[in-house]
Amino acid sequence: MRTSKLVSPFLISILALTYLQIFVLIFLVKIRSEQIYGVFVYAFFISFIVQVIFIFYMWSAIDDGETKIKPWLAIGLGLVPILSFFWNLYLFGKFPQSFNDFIDRNKIETHYISSSPFVFYIILSAIVTIGVWIPYLGAVLGLVFFAAYIVLIIKTCNSITAWKHWSNRMDHPR
Repeated sequence: MRTSKLVSPFLISILALTYLQIFVLIFLVKIRSEQIYGVFVYAFFISFIVQVIFIFYMWSAIDDGETKIKPWLAIGLGLVPILSFFWNLYLFGKFPQSFNDFIDRNKIETHYISSSPFVFYIILSAIVTIGVWIPYLGAVLGLVFFAAYIVLIIKTCNSITAWKHWSNRMDHPR
């Protein structure tokens, strides 16, 4: 249970620090245009690591042997270059249903996770992939995408923490 309480703030703080560093480098330090690519590669790398940790965490939390997607499969297929974009969309689309099925299978008395933040994230991923190349619209979409990703991390980690708290309470009655 201690891990589930630490994952959400850890991931959010790493993402926030990364985007803060990008903001400082681009807007305050006024780096040259040829150096911006290095900044974006750095941001992509950090965001990729955070996403790998998050995907592994969310799928390993509901891995009870009956879940169709295993954590190692979720990470492994996400590393295939062209497939990774579509695979991540599939993972985020499938997770709410898999989480709710897990709750039903194990008869856990907690709330279901809503699919709304996940659907919004999927739609926004497709829009950002195209819109990032438009100068000012790309920056705005990037900020909205960042905020949506933070909300997704918080909602998912809170749902996982809620059922883990319930299961720990049932394992150790007072």
